[in-house]
Amino acid sequence: VGLGGYAIGYDIFEGNIYEGHTLIPFIEKISDKFKLNKPVVVADAGLLSNSNIKALEQQGYEYIIGARLKNEPDKVKKQILETPFSDGQIFRINKSGRTRLIVNYAANRAVKD
Repeated sequence: VGLGGYAIGYDIFEGNIYEGHTLIPFIEKISDKFKLNKPVVVADAGLLSNSNIKALEQQGYEYIIGARLKNEPDKVKKQILETPFSDGQIFRINKSGRTRLIVNYAANRAVKD
């Protein structure tokens, strides 16, 4: 995503290729094409695998990746579920090192979950 918030590039892969194997090569391709040093990677929860996170960190990329509550450790789930939120409230949890979880509460989404 560029400064204006629009995608600056994309790639299409065969349907039988796991997204986790395409992340770093795609970032490198976009970085080369647009002469980017180390872009901040923004991705959905589908790319949230331990191997992808490890690869991003090993390559020195900062990242923002969507997370799923059901995949969080019980301690984190409990902390979130026991917090009284109001609609639109943001809550931060420091997980480890430089990693933190940012929870954005939406009443209409909570009803669905």
